[in-house]
Amino acid sequence: MISIDKNTFYFSKLIIIAASTLFLSFLPFSASAEQALNIQSVTFTKDKEAVNYKVRAECKLLEKTNKYLVYFGKKNFSSVTSNKKAVAGAYNISAKIIGTIGGPGGAMSGRKGATIKGTVKKNGELIGSFEAFRSSGGGFGFGYRGTCSLLGRSVKRLGRDITEWAVKPTLNAKIGELK
Repeated sequence: MISIDKNTFYFSKLIIIAASTLFLSFLPFSASAEQALNIQSVTFTKDKEAVNYKVRAECKLLEKTNKYLVYFGKKNFSSVTSNKKAVAGAYNISAKIIGTIGGPGGAMSGRKGATIKGTVKKNGELIGSFEAFRSSGGGFGFGYRGTCSLLGRSVKRLGRDITEWAVKPTLNAKIGELK
C-alpha cells in the first residue's frame, strides 16, 4: 500500500498550481487581443522652443517613438501598422512630442525627459486622448549616457505606457509619471 504524508500532498499541490500558473501566463488575455493598432503619426510640436533644435536634429525621437509604439503595440494588439492614413476598424494613434527636458551633458547634467500628447480614433470617432511624461536619469554602471540615449529611454517607456493604455483608451488620460 502507498502512503502519502501530509507534507508530500501539499508539496505536490504547490507544484501543480505553479505549473498551471506558468502555463496560463503565456495565454493572451488582452481585452484588445483581436483589435488592430495603427500608428498614424508621430510629430514634433510646432513650438520650436519646447523641443530643442539639437534634440530634433540629432536624437531621432520621432523614429524611436514610432518604433517603440509598434514594438509594444504588438504585445497588446493582434496587428500593428504604421500608416499615415487611418485604418478602418483599427485604433489609430496620433502622437505629438510637445516637450523635452534636460540640456546637453548627458547623465552628468541631470534628468532628461519627454512629454507626448495624442489621440486615439476608431472609424473617425475620438475614443481617447492622453498626455504622457517619462524621464530618465541614466542607469547603473559606469558607461556614459548621452542626452539622446536618455531621451531614447524615456520615449521607449512612453511607447509601452501609451500602448498599454490604448487597449482601453479614455479621454484626458494622464500616463506615465503624470498619473
